[in-house]
Amino acid sequence: MKTYPVWLSALGLILVPSLSAQGFSGSDDFSNISSGLWSSTSTGSAALQVASGVLNFTDGSIDVGTTNNASYTWVANEGTPTSDWHVQVDFSSNFTPVPGHVGLWELMVAKSDSPGDRFTVAQQWTYMLATMSESAALQAYTHVDGSQASFDSVAGTSNTATLRIDFLAATQTMVASYVNGFTVTPFHSVDIDSGSTNWNMVTGDTFTVTLQAWNSTNASSTMPLFEGAFTADNFFAATGSAVPEPATAALLSGLGVFVLALQRRRR
Repeated sequence: MKTYPVWLSALGLILVPSLSAQGFSGSDDFSNISSGLWSSTSTGSAALQVASGVLNFTDGSIDVGTTNNASYTWVANEGTPTSDWHVQVDFSSNFTPVPGHVGLWELMVAKSDSPGDRFTVAQQWTYMLATMSESAALQAYTHVDGSQASFDSVAGTSNTATLRIDFLAATQTMVASYVNGFTVTPFHSVDIDSGSTNWNMVTGDTFTVTLQAWNSTNASSTMPLFEGAFTADNFFAATGSAVPEPATAALLSGLGVFVLALQRRRR
């Protein structure tokens, strides 16, 4: 059975008083199939399946100009626009792309009754024709009524990434970040209550969260994507204070050191 890092478990304990019957909460480490937590859709030969302790995106060989995708939507609960919350997941791309081949993992939050309004943070793994080499990128973008209203991208450092979306209720702001240990690095944010990214939220509106994978090629036919080639793991959702205050972060750090020392002593 997989376990979460000590700091993440401690954070969950700290956020418990803030959780309510309404709002994102829960997790899935994909150790087994969790009925009632997700609904799934797919196109072509693409599929998402839980196996070997991860969520696997699989697909058959595809020809030039083909795009297949599959998605998992969290149905256990929904986020609200009146509370801070965050969702997070680990993505990994363990395949060798052919020229023009693009693999894309998305962590996406959408307005529940209007999926054309959505905010996405993504990991792209591709074989770039311009440089004739493999490349990783982290992207974030907003759609309003199905049209892209914002976009940002930073270079990835590997074919793995822990991605996160925070919602700050006081300012109605979505924030896309990548995570490395204790460090949460935001790289794109939008106000969904004004300007070109306005979702026109009203009382009673909620958010859904979806994991979505894409397999596409525009220059060469691909080999199939088998189990373990394109995976997601350690999904986590919580309602409450989205970003720990400095004092809380220090507490978590201290707690982590204490537990690590205790574990070493037991060994």
